[in-house]
Amino acid sequence: MKESSLLILLKSFSKKEFKEFLLFVKSPYFNNEKVLIHLSELIYDSFPEFEKDMEEVFKLLYPDKKYNYSLIRNIYSDLKGLAEEFLSIENYRSEKIKMRKGLLTELNKRNIPNQFLKQRKIIAELLSQIKIQNGKYYFYKYELETEVENFLIKNRDQYIKKEIPSQNILDNLMIFFLIEYTYFSAESNNRKKIIQGSGPDLKFENEIENLLQKDIKLLEIPYIKVYYYIFKIIKYDSEQHFHLLKSFAENDLSMIMEKDRKEIFTVLTNFSYLKVLSGDLKYLKEQFDISRTSVEMGIHKSSNGFIPHVQFMNVVITGLEINEIDSVNKFIQKYSIELKQEFRIPTLHFCSALIFFHNKEYDKSKEELALVTIEDYSFKQQLRSLYLKIYFETNDYESFYFHIDSYKHFISGNKLIHELVRMQINDYINYTKRLFDFKNNINSKDEFELKKLENDVNRNTSLVNKKWILEKIREVSSGKADLMSTPR
Repeated sequence: MKESSLLILLKSFSKKEFKEFLLFVKSPYFNNEKVLIHLSELIYDSFPEFEKDMEEVFKLLYPDKKYNYSLIRNIYSDLKGLAEEFLSIENYRSEKIKMRKGLLTELNKRNIPNQFLKQRKIIAELLSQIKIQNGKYYFYKYELETEVENFLIKNRDQYIKKEIPSQNILDNLMIFFLIEYTYFSAESNNRKKIIQGSGPDLKFENEIENLLQKDIKLLEIPYIKVYYYIFKIIKYDSEQHFHLLKSFAENDLSMIMEKDRKEIFTVLTNFSYLKVLSGDLKYLKEQFDISRTSVEMGIHKSSNGFIPHVQFMNVVITGLEINEIDSVNKFIQKYSIELKQEFRIPTLHFCSALIFFHNKEYDKSKEELALVTIEDYSFKQQLRSLYLKIYFETNDYESFYFHIDSYKHFISGNKLIHELVRMQINDYINYTKRLFDFKNNINSKDEFELKKLENDVNRNTSLVNKKWILEKIREVSSGKADLMSTPR
C-alpha cells in the first residue's frame, strides 16, 4: 500500500490541495462513485502518513464482503484517475490566459462574434500586463493571432475591412522558436561539454546565427539575448559574451523570470571558475563578485529559503584568494544566519579555519577544522584539501605523507565524485607531493625538476588550487619556503 502509485501521487499534494481534491471527488460532475469519496476521506484522515495496506482498506470500505483484490485495485486506479484529472484542471485554471484562450476557441466554434471580440480584448489586455516576455508569452500571442485569423476568415463578409494578422502570426512564432531554439542549443552544448558526445547534433545553428546577426532587433528581445549569450559562452568560451551576460545580470535581470535567473548566474560562475582553473587568475575577482552577488540576490536559495552551504563556502574561499579579507568577514557576519541550521555551525568553523590559514595561524586553523564533524562530502573534501595545505606550510613531514595516502584513498573510494573532479584532485595531491619532496630534498634539488613541475602545473587547464601551488613553487624557487621541521 505504501508504494502504490495512488499514494505516491497523493503524497505530493499539499494539505490545501488535498482539501480541494476532496471537494473535487465529491462533485457529481466529476464522480458518482461513493466508494471513491469514502477512500479519499480515509486517506485524508491520516494524510500524509497513510500506512494501511489494500486488504485493510477493503475491510473498511466493505466490512461485510470477502476480500477481492481485483475490486480494490480498480478502486485505487479510479481514484488515481480522478487525482490526475484534478491536477490537470488545476494546472489549466492556474493560467488565466490559457483559460481565456480556450473560451475564445469555443466562442469562435459557436460563431458568437460579439463575445469573441470581447474575450479577445480581455486576452490582449492580460498580455499587455506581462512584463517578463519569455517563450510562453510569444506563444500565447501566436495562438491569439491565429485564432483571430480563423475568426476573420470565417466572418469575412462582416469583417472584410479587417486586416488578417498573418505577419503578426509569423513574427510571434519566429520569436517563440528562436527563444526555445537558443535555449535548447545552449543546454545541448553544455551537456556535450560536460559529457563528450551526450547531446544531439543540432541543425540550423549557422542559419540561426546569420539571422540574429542580420536582424539586430531580435537580439534586443531579452530572452533571445540571454540564451544567445549563454550559447556563445558555452560553445565558444567567448569572453566577450561573458561580459555581455554579466552586464545583463547587473542591469536587466528584472526582465527575466526568477527561475531562469539561476541559469544566468550558474553559467557566469562556471565560466569564471574554468578560466581560473586554466590559469587565467584575473577571473578570480569575477568569480568572487558573481558568487557574492548571487547570494546577496538570493538567486540560488533553496525552496525553504536557505543559502546552500557549498555556495557560501565558495564565496569565502574565492574572497580570501584575492585578499578581500574585510569583504569576506562582512559577508560571513551578514549571511551566515541564512544557512540551514544543520550546516551553519560546521560552515562557520570551516570558514574560520580558512581565515586562520590565510593569516598563517595554522594551529588555530587545525583547531577549527577539528570542530567540523558533519558527514557531508563537500565538507570532507574541503577539509582534506585544507589539511594538505597546512601540513605543507608547516612542513609536518609525517602528517603530510600520512594525509596524502588518506586523501587518495578517500578520492578513489568515493563513488559520489565525478571522474573529472577525481582527476583534478589527484593532480592537486600529486603536484603538492612533488613540491614537498623537492623542498625537503627527498629527490635531488635540481632546478630543472622544479621548472618542469611549474610547467606541468601551468599546462594543466583543470587544476584545483592552482594559484596556491604556483605561489608555493615560486617560494621554493626563491628559497623562501618556511621549513618549520626537519624531515626524518
